[in-house]
Amino acid sequence: MSDSVTLDYHQFLFSLLPNEINYQHIFIYFNFGDLKNIRLVCKLFYGLIQQFWKPYLKKGIHIIDEIKRKENINLPPLEFYGLFEYNLKKNNLKYFQEIKTLEFFQNLKFLYFSDCTKCVANETLAYIPTSLTSIELNQFKHLTDKGLNYLPTSLIDLRIRFCKNINGSGLKYVSSNLKKLILMRCSIIDENLKFLPTDLNSLEINGCEAITDKGLAFLPSKLNHLILYNCDKITDQGLIYFAQSLIILELRFCIQIDGSGLKYLSTNLKKLILMNCSIIDENLKFLPTSLDCLELYNCEKITEKGLVFLPYGITHLVLFSCKGITDIGLQVLPITLLHLDLSGCRNITNEGMKLLPTNLKHLKLQYCTQLSDEGLKVLPKSLTELDITDISNFKDEGLQYLSKILKDSIYKKRIYRRDGDGPLFLMYRNEARRVPLFECQNKYLEGLKPYLPNLMLNVDYL
Repeated sequence: MSDSVTLDYHQFLFSLLPNEINYQHIFIYFNFGDLKNIRLVCKLFYGLIQQFWKPYLKKGIHIIDEIKRKENINLPPLEFYGLFEYNLKKNNLKYFQEIKTLEFFQNLKFLYFSDCTKCVANETLAYIPTSLTSIELNQFKHLTDKGLNYLPTSLIDLRIRFCKNINGSGLKYVSSNLKKLILMRCSIIDENLKFLPTDLNSLEINGCEAITDKGLAFLPSKLNHLILYNCDKITDQGLIYFAQSLIILELRFCIQIDGSGLKYLSTNLKKLILMNCSIIDENLKFLPTSLDCLELYNCEKITEKGLVFLPYGITHLVLFSCKGITDIGLQVLPITLLHLDLSGCRNITNEGMKLLPTNLKHLKLQYCTQLSDEGLKVLPKSLTELDITDISNFKDEGLQYLSKILKDSIYKKRIYRRDGDGPLFLMYRNEARRVPLFECQNKYLEGLKPYLPNLMLNVDYL
């Protein structure tokens, strides 16, 4: 029983994800054969895969059959949406010569190479379709910068991951129309960043260990979105080179960043993400006043003293696992906040819930283990979504209060709680909302009916 309950709960959590996330960021990592098997897991997976991938699955089968009819051709599987995955053999150049004239191949928009350890990479790229707008080169062992000369001029999205022989000199061959570029775990050096396309809008540099502040001087002036991930040699002084056109900036695991360089940031910046950096309180005073969203992850040096510098007008704030945050800091939060994530702030107590902004709509309190029923009773009445995952201190009294505000509020409330053997789903018939509750007394569930007249108990879990 517990296994089936856990599975049902996990399916429920998966259903909360937008469909675009499911098929663009999860299912895309599976090949054709895996997708056929995944469709059999549950109705949810079957429906999603059928809805978004069925046309490409059919085309994939058709193209494979057409290739097999050609004599002496034993092509590795052509995956859904024209994706080539797994190891391509050394003589794969012949395969590309054979299929390059096929209509389906000529019309491809996205092509994905993964783990092509035996590929004659540079020559192979000469046969990719000129219709491509997006290509990912992942773990291309033999790919060098010269190979980038074969990329079509139609490209607007280029992703190069784990290609150790790429040092960036080939970026001069890349289409001037390119808008998005990802360079992950390559051997990029500072001086070759001067070859970045001037009209680039989005750039991610991830784990390119040779990049320093000097390389940032070559960043394009039209960048809107910049991600620096695991760039250990980047310091605050390098932030002076960031484009004034930046709207979104993400600095993740840049351990030398303490925030003093925030004063150089664009006055147009709307979203700033700082993850596992060395940010200190006093440097938050340099935050751009234009910020609408600030996300701080594992910034352990941040305390309530730094929160007084938060820009007025900010609506979205994440303080994930910022362990220096206490109740005192909550009273200085901007009243304009609509979304607040305090997950992992284990020093937050029930008293802090009284100090939250009164207009708050979304609140996440995962792993705030000092909270109990008393904290639930003083939450802002404006809340439309509450996440209290993995907090074991809530009892029937607190859940009864939540049930009451569910009934009285004009908003649709969603409350997530997970800390027992399995969920008990309380569902509104009219609103089709499910509220998982754990470790509740069975007799208490019957007592909820006065508060939830449309309550439907799923007796399978009683």
